[in-house]
This record gives sequence, C-alpha cells and structure tokens, in this order.
Amino acid sequence: MIIKSIVLNNFRQFRGVHTIEFAQCGDKNLTLILGQNTSGKTTLVQAFLWCLFEKTNFKSKKDLMNKELVIEAKDSIGIVSVQIEISYKDRDYTILRKQYFDVIKDKVNKTELTMSYKESNGETQEVVGENNIKNKINDILPEDLSEYFFFAGEYLNEINDKKNVKDAVTGLIGLKAIKNVVDYFNPNTNKSVIGQLQASFDDGGEYNAKQCQKSLQEAKDILEKIKEMIEIQKNEKQKLEDLIEEKNKYLLANASIKEKANQKLQLESDIKKEESSLENAEKRLVKDFNTSPFKFFARSIYNKAKNIIAETKQDGIGIPEMHAISIDFILNRKSCICGCDLTNNQGACDKIAYERSLLPPAHIGTLVRTFNEYCIECVNVSYNYMSNLESDYKNIREINSQLDTFKQRLDTISNQIGNFGGDIGKVENELRDLKTSLKRCEDIILEKNGVESIKKKEIADLQKKFDEYMVKNERNYGIRKQLLYAKTIYNLFNDKYKIQEDNINKQINDSISKIFDTVYHGNRVVKVDDDYRINLYNKGDNGNYFTDLSSGLDTVKNFAFVLGLVDVARKISDKNRSNSSEIDMQSDEQNEIAIDAQPYPLVMDAPFSNIDDKHIENISSIITSIAEQVILVIMEKDWIHAEKTMGSKVGRIYKIMKNNNSDTSSKIEEMKHV
Repeated sequence: MIIKSIVLNNFRQFRGVHTIEFAQCGDKNLTLILGQNTSGKTTLVQAFLWCLFEKTNFKSKKDLMNKELVIEAKDSIGIVSVQIEISYKDRDYTILRKQYFDVIKDKVNKTELTMSYKESNGETQEVVGENNIKNKINDILPEDLSEYFFFAGEYLNEINDKKNVKDAVTGLIGLKAIKNVVDYFNPNTNKSVIGQLQASFDDGGEYNAKQCQKSLQEAKDILEKIKEMIEIQKNEKQKLEDLIEEKNKYLLANASIKEKANQKLQLESDIKKEESSLENAEKRLVKDFNTSPFKFFARSIYNKAKNIIAETKQDGIGIPEMHAISIDFILNRKSCICGCDLTNNQGACDKIAYERSLLPPAHIGTLVRTFNEYCIECVNVSYNYMSNLESDYKNIREINSQLDTFKQRLDTISNQIGNFGGDIGKVENELRDLKTSLKRCEDIILEKNGVESIKKKEIADLQKKFDEYMVKNERNYGIRKQLLYAKTIYNLFNDKYKIQEDNINKQINDSISKIFDTVYHGNRVVKVDDDYRINLYNKGDNGNYFTDLSSGLDTVKNFAFVLGLVDVARKISDKNRSNSSEIDMQSDEQNEIAIDAQPYPLVMDAPFSNIDDKHIENISSIITSIAEQVILVIMEKDWIHAEKTMGSKVGRIYKIMKNNNSDTSSKIEEMKHV
C-alpha cells in the first residue's frame, strides 16, 4: 500500500482545499511536513483515519468543520471532506468521505463514502455500496492495524498495550487468511464445515447412533463455551497484568522508594524462580517415589528370605536360566552346542547329565540361588531408593527455606513501601489486591484448560464411535467422502499454520531485536511473546535477565516493535513478488502455504516527542530503509536532529503555517527541495 495524495476540504484548521502529494518508493521515499504546535499536525494524521474509518480523537463530529467557516456560514449546509488516493496491488484507488453539517440547526448529518479505482485500460470503476467500500478498505488496510501505521508520538507508548495485538499482527503478516480456513473447517465446532457435515449424518433410525451424534454436538458446544470462558479470563488477566505494570512503573518513578521497589521486583522474580524450582523438585520426588516402591517396603521380607536361604545352605550350583528340556535335546541329538560329538563320548554325556540333575525339579538349589540373587538386588535397590528420596526431600526443604526468606524480605519491603503514606501506600495496597485477582484469574484459566483437555478427549472418543456408525450406513457414503476431504484440508492448513506462525514469530523477534539493538546500546534486550507483545528485559548482577519496567525506554521499545512488523511484512511481500512465477512462494522443499503480506507506509505525528536526541538520530537512521514509504509530521526543532540521518531521503517537503497566527485556520504549502 502506497499513499499517493490527500485532499482536505474545510477539515478542522484547513479551511478551503489543501492538497498534499507524497513521495513514493525509491531512495526519496520520505515526505516531510513541518509545523508548530496547534498548527494542525495532529489534525493531518487524524484526517487519514477519518477518511478511511471515520475515526478521530476529537470530542464531537462538530469539531470536524472549520470553526471560522461555521461562524461565517451563509448557507445552512456546510461540507467537510477528505479524499485519499492510494496504490494497492498495482491498482489505484480513490476514497472520498464527506460530512454534511446543517449550520443553522446545529445538526450533523450522516457521512457519505465513495470509492473508485482505475482498470488497467484506464477506465474508472465505482465500488457500489457502503458495506462493499468498507470491506475493500479493510482488505487494503485492516482497521485493527491502522493505529500501528498512523500514529502520534504521544500515543506510541500505548501501541503495544492493545487487546488485539495478536489479531492485528496475524492480519498484517498475512496469517489471518490461513487461520480463517482453519476455523472454517475446525472439527471441534458445530458451525464449521466438518460440524455441519456431521450434523447431516443419516442415523438410519438407530437409537445409539442418534444419541452418539447428539452427545458429540453437545460436547462441541460445551467446548466452545469453555474456550470463550478461557478467552474472557485471558483478557482479564492481560488487563490485570497491564494494571500491575502501571502500578509498578509508578512506584519505580518515585525516587524516594525506587531502590526498595527495585529490590521488591527482584525478590518477586527470585520467588517465581524458586517456586518453579520447588514445583520441579516435588515432581522429581513423586517420580522417584514411584520407582519400585514395593522393593523398599518389602526390604525386611527380602532380608529374612536371604537369611533363611543362608541357613539352609541351599546355594545350588546349576546353570542359571537353563532348562532340563534343553539338555535332553542336546543329549538326544548327540551333539553339544560347542560342536563336540557325543556319540562315542560317554564322559561328556555323563557331565551333561549331571548338570541336568541340578536343574529343577531334580535339584531345587538352582531356583533357590536365583531367588537369593533377586533378593540381594531388591535390597540394594531399596537403599538407593531411600537415598534418592532423602536427597529430594532435603532439596525441597532447602528451596522452601529460601522461599520463606525471600517472602519475609518481600513482606518487609512491601510494608515499608505501603507505610510510606500518601499515594505510594495506596498504590502498593492496590497492587496487592491486583496480584490477588491475577492469581485467582490464573487459577481459573488453569482449571478451564484442564476441563478443555478432558472435553477434547471426550469429543475424540465420541468422534471415533460416530465414525463407526457412519461406516455402517451406506447412505452416508457421500457425507463420509466429503468429510474425508474436509478433514484433509483442515489438517493440512492447521499443520502449516502452526509452522508458519512459529516461523513468523521468530522472524518478528529477530527483526525487532535487531532494530532495538541498532537504536539502543546497553544491557537491555527485547523479546516478543506468543501473543506478540513486546517486553523489555535487563541483565541483573547474577547474569540472569529480569523484566524491566523502565518507562523511559517504552517509546524506543515500541518504535522497534512497529518497525519490526513493517520490516517483516515488507520482506514477505518482496519475497512473494520475486517468486510470483513459482507455485509455492515460500519453498517447495518446506511446502509452506504462501502468505500474502503487504508493505505499509508509516504516517507519524511528532514521533520523537518523548525520545532523547541520541535515540532520535538512531531511529531516524533506519526508518526510511525499513518502511517503503514514510510521511513524517514533525516540529522543526525535532527535525534538526533527524535531518542528520534522514535528510538525504526527503522527496517532498510541506509546511503547515497558521493564517495570521490564528489557532482555527492554517494553510499547507509545498517548499522547494533540492
């Protein structure tokens, strides 16, 4: 997606018609728009969002119209409009949104949205129907992604705290289409293709078959409700974690308790590690306990048996594990296993016959010796068994002791912070309540996950029975054939989706880490979790990394996140374009399903407002090389630092200027640029 131009008409400060044509791809892919505070910089970025999605941060729709025009309006109807021309997949689109205002009645009418595009032969075609237009806009730029590519610097810190991060990222990278196929065929839901095919099953009037089908459908419905409950709890968990992080940041920001807050966070990290160690130690204890416990508890009996055998002196000298029938076979065939001929060798035959006499039932000594050896083995194992349990138990006690020490220190520091008074004490108390709620939420998720696993097992068992009933009835032949195709499609896309998701997650992690390392130099690192949320870590004195809540680097961290997403999307798009002649755009060897990602522009209002001069230079040095198009709305004082590294990339320059120092009227003029 490339933005070619925007035309504003009476939109907020911009009275009359104002047109901006943007620099596009190539070495000069940066459009610079300079402006002072309150001149209309943020308004310009809002114009994009309003035109595309009818979204703004303004308090009222009435704020869209130029205030001077409202005051001077002679006609009862005023018009505000924004038109954007974009290029997407080698086709040019023009999107126009109009808002009508009844100035006299102080009434806002409904907006009008139109969209057209040019065919390859130059003819212009209209997209008919508002819903069709909205769907097409979402195809080009999903609304969930809009705030990642049209953003103001003051809101950059919030960009990774959105609920829809994972959905937004899968949409950006092109995985959403594959995920939709997986959901469409999902055998664990009744609404899917497979679920509906199974619902059309002909039970042939057999009661058991009908009951099996009913039970299967009910189990799937219950599973869906369980998944919904888990998702609700996960969202609640995320809210709580965000609030906890916010409270922790507040405590860290307070200089008087900063050291204690850091100690508290380190202790919480240590406690979490020790609790994990305790869990592993307890699992090891259970595992060691389940290793031949009967040998340990029967040790006294084995010892008595050994003593009795010793007293009877029935040690036996027979060959262990030898059988009389084996010796009879050797004698009858007149040939020993060593190859000796026994036909005329009576001495050898007598020795073999003697060995036979030592075997049961002729000689019980051999059995006694074998049993005696088993008793000795069991007794020896029992001693190792006890030593292992003692070692496990000692380890658990040491961990518990360490945990008690950490928790006592944590309580002491928490009380010290809590008794500090004022907002600090209040925040600390709120933090405790939040952590209690978080623990409760995690417990519910854990419980529901267990129920989900049980229900999936139940569905699998019912599915097996259901398939057996289907096979019995020949009238289900057609349905069985369709189900086979549907399940094959589901398994194919589900397996490939998991592979692609892991691959994309790794690419995003690598890209974001590389970008963060480029713009920041220090001990901190970033990592993206499975939900595509970026976290900052710092290296402690012990060499381990712990979560870093420093708000000072949030903007840098989130810049790395946005640029990392743009970088991966562009690389996938470039790879698809270069391999467009191949059947598999990824790799025939890997047999991956091709994903259709598109490069996106970056439209930024005052992106460097919360960043120091050094980081401005570092970030600006890589933006234009990562994004295919950059539109930068910025104050001149901030551009001074960015110009050192971005100046050579500027293709077009505009300046927003107030009309006669008015806060309600501005104009946009293009400046000459060499």
